[in-house]
Amino acid sequence: MENEDLIFVTECLKGNGKAFEKIVDKYQKIIFRLADKLVRDFDDAEEITQSVFVKAYENLKDYNPQYKFFSWLYRIAVNESINFKKRKSNVSELNENETSLENDPDKICENNILSENINDALMQLDMLYRLPVVLKHFWTTHTRN
Repeated sequence: MENEDLIFVTECLKGNGKAFEKIVDKYQKIIFRLADKLVRDFDDAEEITQSVFVKAYENLKDYNPQYKFFSWLYRIAVNESINFKKRKSNVSELNENETSLENDPDKICENNILSENINDALMQLDMLYRLPVVLKHFWTTHTRN
């Protein structure tokens, strides 16, 4: 078995892509089960499994044939699972029902239109009537902050 892995790795390093496909076929289910046990989520385990094989392919030149190939692949899978859990815990899930009113594009647009309408109306007022409104607005907005 281990000699077979060494043959696949050697062939892959020579540029034979089919050899890596054989590695994936051989270990995909085992790596998936490991990831699934570690993260306890089917979709995340699939993502981790894919990532493990990408990393293995990218770092195949660093594999030391003195050790079992599966042990090397297993270590990549454990590290990927741990890193995935860390990344996922640092990202909070977005709740679709919670929206920020400050960043709501419709609300921003409505506020801009309202501001323009108020400014247009103010500009139509005689200076004698406009001045107290502007001063009152200026006073209340700047004394609150």
